[in-house]
Amino acid sequence: MRDADAIDSLGFIGIARDITRAPKDIKKGIKSIQTHREKLPDILTLDSSKKMAEERIKEMDIFLNKFFSESFNYF
Repeated sequence: MRDADAIDSLGFIGIARDITRAPKDIKKGIKSIQTHREKLPDILTLDSSKKMAEERIKEMDIFLNKFFSESFNYF
């Protein structure tokens, strides 16, 4: 179950969850996305979970790169 919870916090669905937790505080949401992106892959134990996480991490990287590019690294 721990792996499943971690995977649900990665990728575009994880981004949506983090943003909706603090809709009026974008800095807090972005910080949460970055924290999940960095820490959650390390707690995965199953090989299948690690494989699923790879694609979701790529999605998070795309989002964060585009976000920082369009916000001129303001955040």
